[in-house]
Amino acid sequence: MHCRPTVKRVVVTSSCASVMEIHPDPRVLTELNWNNQAVKEVEERGREALPGSKYRASKTLAERGKQYTCISSPWGLSQALDSCMGIPLKK
Repeated sequence: MHCRPTVKRVVVTSSCASVMEIHPDPRVLTELNWNNQAVKEVEERGREALPGSKYRASKTLAERGKQYTCISSPWGLSQALDSCMGIPLKK
């Protein structure tokens, strides 16, 4: 990503698909959470994985890649899980 020198922060809207996993109990999601369930299902089942799992795995891997790309950038990166409105998120 190329930015002007005046850019200080980039805010990217993220997808809850990249962090939500199916668990029997409620969970608090933070920036440390990733949807490893979907990635594992796609790795194990390949083309036979459920379409929703393929979508969630693609979002997870894209979000991870974005974070690693921005580590060496001169500007800060903020992510907003706007599709999670109504779901309590840890501040």
